[in-house]
Amino acid sequence: MQLDFAKWYDLLGDTHVVIFKPHYLISNQVDIPENLSHFVRTLPATSDINDLYLMSDCLVTDYSSVFFDYANLNRPIYFYMPDFESYKDQLRGFYLNIPEELPHNICQTEDELLRDIVSKEFDIQRLVTFNKKFNHLQDGKASQRVIKEVFG
Repeated sequence: MQLDFAKWYDLLGDTHVVIFKPHYLISNQVDIPENLSHFVRTLPATSDINDLYLMSDCLVTDYSSVFFDYANLNRPIYFYMPDFESYKDQLRGFYLNIPEELPHNICQTEDELLRDIVSKEFDIQRLVTFNKKFNHLQDGKASQRVIKEVFG
């Protein structure tokens, strides 16, 4: 886990709060310094992420599929993947054409990520294109279509 929350605080200051929900596999590897507890709020890895979507202004994620759900909110999504090359070639690979189909560029360094967040660098049209391809059935009528399909 390559995160320096002191650096985040230096750049984002008191205008931001980071709500940090680590994956359960790394939750015991993350230590937030006590002097940053007002800036970085941690949640248990077992907590439901859906509530966080609604209270956040943007999402920072890595390889998690949470960005599919979050994209429906039409808010910025930043991808922090410092190990992208080894992940794509050696660990798992991808179901999508990465990075082309993502709703934002991949940041491979923390400096790139923070630069994008601070500058609010985000191409909303790219998110619109992503949603048209992957979330086009999320129109508030999905249950109605399922009921019609199942029960006629």
